[in-house]
Amino acid sequence: KSIPNSVCLFRQMQVSVFRGRAVSLGAGVHLPSTPTRSISTQHESVLDTYWKARGVFDAAQRRKLLDLAQKLQTSNLLQQGLAPLTTEDPLPGVPSTWALEERDSPEVLEVSRRLLQLYQLLGGGNSGSEDDGMLGTEGGVPSVSGPDVAWMVTREPGLLTADFRRVTRRLLEMKVAVAGTGVDVPRVVVRQPALLLSDSWALDLAALQPRGSPAADTSESANASQEQVAGPSQSPGNGNGRGLSQGTRKGEVGGSHGTHQQGSGSAAAQQQEEADPVTEMLLAWEWGLSNDGLQEWSHRYRQLLDYIGHFGDTAVGYRDGDDPELARWVSKQRSDHRRGQLHPTRLQCLVDAGFEFDAEQAEWVRWYKELEAYQIAQGNATPVPLTMGVDLYLINWCSVQRIARRSRVLSEQRIQALDRLGFDWSGADPLS
Repeated sequence: KSIPNSVCLFRQMQVSVFRGRAVSLGAGVHLPSTPTRSISTQHESVLDTYWKARGVFDAAQRRKLLDLAQKLQTSNLLQQGLAPLTTEDPLPGVPSTWALEERDSPEVLEVSRRLLQLYQLLGGGNSGSEDDGMLGTEGGVPSVSGPDVAWMVTREPGLLTADFRRVTRRLLEMKVAVAGTGVDVPRVVVRQPALLLSDSWALDLAALQPRGSPAADTSESANASQEQVAGPSQSPGNGNGRGLSQGTRKGEVGGSHGTHQQGSGSAAAQQQEEADPVTEMLLAWEWGLSNDGLQEWSHRYRQLLDYIGHFGDTAVGYRDGDDPELARWVSKQRSDHRRGQLHPTRLQCLVDAGFEFDAEQAEWVRWYKELEAYQIAQGNATPVPLTMGVDLYLINWCSVQRIARRSRVLSEQRIQALDRLGFDWSGADPLS
């Protein structure tokens, strides 16, 4: 017997829908197929922002990258790929431009997955539906107002390759440390992503107890001996004769620190020393430091002394390869001093080490010492591009000094310091 036409039409429609093709229903009614999307528009905006930050300005190229990311399963991102990348098969470096025809999609998928993992870990996309009103539109691609993980990874590329279990544990420990204070930890780490990578982070709940409590007394007695490590009698240098010279301490190299009086006097410093341990930790977090307590401060101070012994100055952070955590610690000491919140004992330790509290002056001394080394090696203080191994940044710095003197903004101390090296004030000046 023949099958009714209505039944045949229904079966054809089922097969067509299953295969993802458009279905024609007699009178011109069409049911268009919709491509399957595995990531939300919010996730797309996160990835699009990252690729743009990496220099992929072509919208068509970014679209290809986003299409590749559609292979990701975003329903359980935080449980995916928890094992750290091995040294034999590390995550490849992400170049500023991409030739997708020459790249394997697994590389793009791994970068995309880790970005979205970090986004979800910090609470991105957890406020409601897939597109919950947080999105705007920029160039046809939704823009996101959640945690800016693109900026975080651009600032700290190590977040792409770090063991995700370790990053997660550190975030949870930070939340435990400030439980009940109302501190928004995800917002803190977005501003200072280095906190998720700090090797010095260690949660010591006893040390975070209010001073005077039994738990705090136990922690303080364990750290009491550390106070002597950073005492005023500590001398800079490591015995190799390259510590700060007496002339540098007194500001003879264009120095500006002369006196080291704090803005608000010792009262403010004493108030900081007696502050709640959690408050002290939060102040350190503002600078990307896990803490700035007695033990940590002593450790960083010893590192500073080693740096002085090697380079002869305190321009931490102004040389390639400088320890970023030490650079942040140095910046915090300068800020505390400027605001009158540096404890007198710590202040005296830094003064004895010849610490430069003016960041601009510290950078100037760094380049002056490089020019001094050039003068010793070459017999003149006029570096030129044709000289073997000369730093082009040093050439530009010399040009800036000439321009500053002609503009009458170069201090007499700095002029005299450069004159002692035989600096050529009439030399070629490519910047003018």
